[in-house]
Amino acid sequence: MTCGYLGCGRKNWDGSGGNGHAKAHSDATKHPLVCKLGTITPEGTASIYCYACDDDKLDDNLSIHLATLGIDIAT
Repeated sequence: MTCGYLGCGRKNWDGSGGNGHAKAHSDATKHPLVCKLGTITPEGTASIYCYACDDDKLDDNLSIHLATLGIDIAT
């Protein structure tokens, strides 16, 4: 959400799932927020996660923020 980096999510507790590239990027750059691209809706919602807070977040201006990264979700 800060620089437009695309990376897979962290591994699940059982070792399945992503490779942790987004978490590694967050650790290296201190860019805490990620948007799960597959969850973006035309209404302007998505699953946003903050690695610094270790919690889900709500972005009321998601369509504006994604537009700065070249992602247009306008209906």
